Amino acid sequence: MAEPEDSRSFKQIVLIDDNRTFTVLLRSVLWEFGFRAIVDFDNPDEAIDYMKTSFVDVCFLDLMMPGTNGFKVADRARHSPDLRNRMMPIIMITGHADRTNIQRAINHGIDEVLVKPIRPKHVYQRLMGAIDTPRVYIKTRSGYFGPDRRRRHDPNYRGPERRKVEDHQVLTAEGFVHIREVRAAERLAAAARRASEAPAAPTAVAPAPTPAPTAKVDQIFLD
Repeated sequence: MAEPEDSRSFKQIVLIDDNRTFTVLLRSVLWEFGFRAIVDFDNPDEAIDYMKTSFVDVCFLDLMMPGTNGFKVADRARHSPDLRNRMMPIIMITGHADRTNIQRAINHGIDEVLVKPIRPKHVYQRLMGAIDTPRVYIKTRSGYFGPDRRRRHDPNYRGPERRKVEDHQVLTAEGFVHIREVRAAERLAAAARRASEAPAAPTAVAPAPTPAPTAKVDQIFLD
């Protein structure tokens, strides 16, 4: 369901970028779309501290910053148990959206990638996509809490995007469930769907009973 426009003003958005000119530009774009609660930081440490005391709905994160980068900052956020909103979508902003950086963004728990120079339409699409259709979030034994970094769910896939850690939990409506239980439930649901879609077997029709032979009566005698 799309986010009602009158509720956007209450969404808390954090911008992390050391380029003041760019944050002013991005803030103006977000303002045009109805977002009002916007806080920007040029220091990632201060931004993380803020997220521990305030519920942040979405974070826009620049890739290249002095002394660090967006991958490291995202990794800190995804491994921090103290964030008020651990399901906060992270949208990385970069002018270098090659395959390597996109794969690293996935591996560090970044939800979306926004390419510079930004266009208002693309900002809106990435932002509303993160809000309206959030990704599946998981928890691993390493302390990672964030979007499922395995974008391919084929168990036979052995490519570079394959999840290396299978011992993790998935956040569901009932809470965290181990991935083995999730996969078992998915298999049962798939089997039920196949059964419901299978054509019904023809119903056997019993042959009509053969009537018993009746004697032919030529005459009726009355005593």
